[in-house]
Amino acid sequence: MIKFKVKQQAKVGDDLIINLVEINDVTIENNPIHFDLKIHQNEQLGLKLDNQVSKLLLDLLSGKIYPNSGSFLLNTDVMLKRNTDGLYDQMTVKEYLKLFVDLANSKADMNQIMEDFYLTSEINTKISKLTIDQKERLHLLRIYLFQPQLILLESPIHNLTNEGTVLYLKLINNLRSNATTIVFIAPTLDELRQVSTVCYQVRDNQLKKVANSQELKIISHSAGKTVYFTTTEIDFVESINGVSNLFVKGQYYQVNLTLDELTKKLMDFAFFRCHRSYLVNLKRIAQILNPTKNNYSVLLKNEEQTELPLSRTKITEIKQLISTVQP
Repeated sequence: MIKFKVKQQAKVGDDLIINLVEINDVTIENNPIHFDLKIHQNEQLGLKLDNQVSKLLLDLLSGKIYPNSGSFLLNTDVMLKRNTDGLYDQMTVKEYLKLFVDLANSKADMNQIMEDFYLTSEINTKISKLTIDQKERLHLLRIYLFQPQLILLESPIHNLTNEGTVLYLKLINNLRSNATTIVFIAPTLDELRQVSTVCYQVRDNQLKKVANSQELKIISHSAGKTVYFTTTEIDFVESINGVSNLFVKGQYYQVNLTLDELTKKLMDFAFFRCHRSYLVNLKRIAQILNPTKNNYSVLLKNEEQTELPLSRTKITEIKQLISTVQP
């Protein structure tokens, strides 16, 4: 049973915290999850949720499903952007915006908002011809027209180019500066840390605050020496005869933690248990190999070009995670 809990603070200095959303011990029929969550005004919150739990939360907030027990208060207007949201591909950008300007009863200046969202040159372009970067900005522009106080965005930047990410984050900062609260939902912390100052994830059946990746160091005691390694230095971890060994810059370093314990610590930082004896840094993977029908492995982009075994049951999951981590 998973329980979501974000502690509420009454004040920050002399400013009263306003709860835009209050979900108190909510359960939904046929689902074991208990939701206990508060979203504060102006909070830069990131939620690390898998696709199933994310859909459940967004369905609740959008009124598609209703609580079976508990209490649920939505104290503001909210708009969502899901991974599955589409656009009217056969429309031009101008036609699409005209439609939503009318639906939102917006008095926004079309030319100005096109400029603000970096879409001026695409005004007469069919949506089907837009890049992924441009489509994500168009999604955000559509939401902006309705002027909601609260926006929830599901994995909006994981497929963007570097330039597209920079432009998107500028738009997010502009919206936040105008008192719009934006909550990001993603399956990995790697994406959330770019857009959120506080991140939470499900651990031990509760939503817990995640430490900054730079704060986590793994300690190795070897040959009378104590060495500290950051998560970004580690290529992979291998369990040899029940002893965990970090592989860093071509060398093994023993640690006094089991592979299960290291998996719990490092899964927040783009590491994945690819095999019962191996924990791999997803950012180090160059490609997935399939030399024979039932034999899979991952090739690393280190100097040694290390090849690690990959369990067949893990293939779908690792491919999804690789697509979401930033190199």
